[in-house]
Amino acid sequence: MSEGAITSHPASAWTMACWQSSATVSSFDGARPDLLFRIVEPDTTPPRLIRAEARDSFTVQIEFDDPLVRPQPGSPAVEISDSTRQYAIFEVRVGEAAGMTFPGAPGTAADTTGTATDTTGVPIAPPDSSGAPPTELPSRFVTVRLAEAISSGMYRVRADSFLNLRRLLGGGDTTFVAEIAAPVPDSAIADSVQGDAGTDTSGVDTDTSGVDTVTAALGTRRGSGGIDALTRRILLGDIR
Repeated sequence: MSEGAITSHPASAWTMACWQSSATVSSFDGARPDLLFRIVEPDTTPPRLIRAEARDSFTVQIEFDDPLVRPQPGSPAVEISDSTRQYAIFEVRVGEAAGMTFPGAPGTAADTTGTATDTTGVPIAPPDSSGAPPTELPSRFVTVRLAEAISSGMYRVRADSFLNLRRLLGGGDTTFVAEIAAPVPDSAIADSVQGDAGTDTSGVDTDTSGVDTVTAALGTRRGSGGIDALTRRILLGDIR
């Protein structure tokens, strides 16, 4: 299998029609388009959901056994639920979760009502000013952005009406286990900072118990007058 994209020079315009195992390309304005394309083996079965995983508390990525048309021309459906209820979905989009952003979605930095901040997404590049159509390749992955956060536990995913490259509709269901890290309370962070700001005496040796024991013994052996000043200085390390 090979893959790529269809691109053109800024001054060109082009159209492409593709059906099953054949494709035609037309260009004008004297441009020479560069064609990078994906070839897939012929398939006569509908796409089937095979696995799912939670990428964070608001994002679930599901995977099919076939590449899907991108974007989907119809209205594919996804349901995510646990043993007690079904979760609201903000948006469903064909493509891998890495690099996707969902402006205005709960849990994003732009959302002021969400309980989490999503800083893993990479901004999507602005539309091509040349006027060329988007060059989104088919993908086996679908990113589901939730309208509410999920926590750690087991969930079931149901998908329906997803279109593959052979124009066949399919879906399926599967389960996944989410392992969501608990957020660190602000109070715990503040306590840690205050603790680090205290006096650091880790590099200073303040243990003089041995010196006190030795000096006391010497003082007893030399009589009531104790040890002389030179011996004390040696024991305390003033003289090397």
